[in-house]
Amino acid sequence: MRKLNEWKAVIDKFKSRLSDWKARSISFGGRVTLIKSVLSSLPLYYFSIFLAPPSVIKELERVRREFFWGGCGSGKKISWIKWEKVLLPYSDGGLNFGSLKCKNLALLCKWWRRLHTENSSLWAKIIISIYGPSGGLLDSSPNLNSIHTGTWSNIIRAGTIVTELGVPFSSSIQKIIGDGSTTLFWKDVWIGGEKLEQKFGRLYRLESDKNVMVRDRVSWTNGTCVTTWQWSRETFGRTEGDLQALISMLNSFNSAGTGEDSWKWVLSPNGRFSTKKLQN
Repeated sequence: MRKLNEWKAVIDKFKSRLSDWKARSISFGGRVTLIKSVLSSLPLYYFSIFLAPPSVIKELERVRREFFWGGCGSGKKISWIKWEKVLLPYSDGGLNFGSLKCKNLALLCKWWRRLHTENSSLWAKIIISIYGPSGGLLDSSPNLNSIHTGTWSNIIRAGTIVTELGVPFSSSIQKIIGDGSTTLFWKDVWIGGEKLEQKFGRLYRLESDKNVMVRDRVSWTNGTCVTTWQWSRETFGRTEGDLQALISMLNSFNSAGTGEDSWKWVLSPNGRFSTKKLQN
């Protein structure tokens, strides 16, 4: 699904729902309703699985734009406002159409959340068996997409694109610690709002087991923090200072200590992932 002709079925569906007489006979309000209720939902299945190429997004937005302004393929009509402005939410002066690119990315990023919350399901086990314990989502290797090509590779790329657009996506799915048995100590976001491998890079390089779980490094008993470390060499100098800062952070952390670990979407007030919230 990386070429324009592979998306022909989606583009043809878009065009088949439109016609010159519809564009000419209904008001702007009617076109707004049609675009929101029908046109924006047509590529939902494809957008939920495949990362649409820029050429596809451009073509679909062109179809929406021409229908809204009354052209519908029969000749260009005057666009009184930039289409990017029309796509914006009401609060920003737009008509709340929403960008198809943002919709595509938001739907793909839902799979990031699903891998975290459904890791015992068959599909998740298959992904983990191919891409590793984190499903490739935590792999910062620049060659990842050349090694693993295909649908899941594009889902990984979608999260990266969202982060590059200014949304801290990879750190927005945060772990809530129970017994710490399913949370990666260094690679999951569970304390301080970022991964410990990033905050304490020098210590991470000394770690003997990069995929160690929280429960194997720290435990809380009656409010007291007990740590267990396995370094490749002794800490000293700046690494010793980093270790003391890490221990101080762990001492101030409140953990239930029991029950299963769970996930929270920090960009939403209720902690639940929402494609609409991410899209906006």
